[in-house]
Amino acid sequence: MPKLIPSKKFVKDIKKFQSDTKLRKKIAKVLSFLEDNPLHPGLNLERIVNDPAAWSVRVDHKYRLSFEPEEFLPSGTPDWSASVFLLRLLDHDDLYLNVARNFVSNLQSYARQGFVVSYLRKNRYLLYFLSQTL
Repeated sequence: MPKLIPSKKFVKDIKKFQSDTKLRKKIAKVLSFLEDNPLHPGLNLERIVNDPAAWSVRVDHKYRLSFEPEEFLPSGTPDWSASVFLLRLLDHDDLYLNVARNFVSNLQSYARQGFVVSYLRKNRYLLYFLSQTL
């Protein structure tokens, strides 16, 4: 059973829902499932495309919770028995837009450091997504 470690942004995000009792119950249920079994089918676990370490689970049709496993196995897959760092609790579209902005920021940083950034040319879907959302 992984230990859940909330980030400051996650705590800030969750405070926004203090008055919404139904959503708070859904969040508690998701956190319980995540702590008991991160691979539970009810979580609708999916990898976040632009961030190789980040994953997300569905709270309801509108909201998703993003997190990063703290440890990885030698094969590169997450060690689901290790701690999980809770990143954000956002609207589905806002979550993926936030990830895309962070990805672009990281690419710009790499470009300033002299690294060749050919990833966007190879991944035309991502390039199209970024051009439509940023």
